[in-house]
Amino acid sequence: MTINRLTIDGYGVLELNRVSFPITGRVVADVPLASTFTASAPAENGMILAIDYVANEVLLPTGADDAHVLALHFSPEKEYDPSVSGLKNFKLVAATTNTYQGRAQGFTPRLGILSVGEKFTTNCIAYDTGDFATNADAVDALAAYATIPVYATAGPTGAILLDTAVAADVSIALQVIGITTLPDGNYGVKFVVIKAQ
Repeated sequence: MTINRLTIDGYGVLELNRVSFPITGRVVADVPLASTFTASAPAENGMILAIDYVANEVLLPTGADDAHVLALHFSPEKEYDPSVSGLKNFKLVAATTNTYQGRAQGFTPRLGILSVGEKFTTNCIAYDTGDFATNADAVDALAAYATIPVYATAGPTGAILLDTAVAADVSIALQVIGITTLPDGNYGVKFVVIKAQ
């Protein structure tokens, strides 16, 4: 079994449909990314990431026994490179310098702690080949969500991991409730939170 990303154009894109964390204050925006978030493995909008308050860093989830707070990455899209524009090109990496910054990047990710009933749409999705053999199989399963439920949880790559059932020991569980198009024109999946921390 291997975990693969659903094929998309660019990086993950997120649309918040109905969430309460911006109003209730369940937003974490002062914890930096761990050094493992690099240009080749960045933090993308739509990922579910782990907040380690003791080490004061944001990490990838470690599985069902994760003792960290899990939250949805929803940073505002900023164009760090004026020659690369568009929602699908936004990503965050750990503090570093680049051509357009004279000092280490001072931006930390914005993370929303989810509650049951909240809805959002993203294309930052992964699948396990033990559940869906190919990308086409995963897309077919998503298309049939109304007759055969498709669930998801936090995946070890940060991308939302599709599943055929909800495991009892997960901290966060989602259910697919729609297939749509994201603001940048890419394929998107609408989720509702059915279990939260």
